[in-house]
Amino acid sequence: MASFLRFAAFAALVVALLVFVALPLIGGPILGAMVRNAGFTGDHLHVDVNVIGGGIFSGRAESLHLQARNVAVPHGVVGDVDLTLLDVSAVDHSFSAVRGTLHDVKVSGPNGIPVIVDTVDLDGPAAMTQARGTISAPNAERLVTEAAAAAGVSVDSVKLGQGDLKVSSGGTTTNARLRVAGRALILDQGGSSTVLLQPAPSEHWHLENVSITPGSIQVDLEVDVRALAANLPSGARAASNPAASSTP
Repeated sequence: MASFLRFAAFAALVVALLVFVALPLIGGPILGAMVRNAGFTGDHLHVDVNVIGGGIFSGRAESLHLQARNVAVPHGVVGDVDLTLLDVSAVDHSFSAVRGTLHDVKVSGPNGIPVIVDTVDLDGPAAMTQARGTISAPNAERLVTEAAAAAGVSVDSVKLGQGDLKVSSGGTTTNARLRVAGRALILDQGGSSTVLLQPAPSEHWHLENVSITPGSIQVDLEVDVRALAANLPSGARAASNPAASSTP
């Protein structure tokens, strides 16, 4: 079931990796090598850095805009990345905010079947970034079916409606809905409620809302990208600072 919303942590991981591999503001093949060493690979990588005033001496930039295609990071691939980090520092890898979109996100799912998210929109302060994932109907229906089964709810199939779900089980079809309460994703069906997912308190993201249309499910989350960046594995940090790992 964790795969149902793994895209949230995945999207934030993409941003967090950028903090450590792009902010040194080094271009060309060197940046490409650093990106690959951090587990971040892709095609047509392009970085624009907007440095104003004394930023060139202080190591700060007003913004850093990154575009790339077919970006691979641990546990997934993003078809297109278009992200901007604001008020960024090459010294301590901090940034004040992030905005942008990830398209065609494929995240490793159960039984080797990828979780496919059409878009992930990111916007807001680094510590409280709003992330909205949009999952098309066929993928959403499969994911809800798997999530319900993992939670012990017998479901043969799911059909998205306008604000609700049509759940079929044992030849019977009932109306159901998804909602977020207490930061948990809950399935209401036939007078009973089942918790499908509840992030641990230690997680750096939490659920805020879920909405359903016949064509898609949208999941809204708040993500602390700053904390994720701070907790990146040491290998990613070292990749962003080759001088720290070089030998005399």
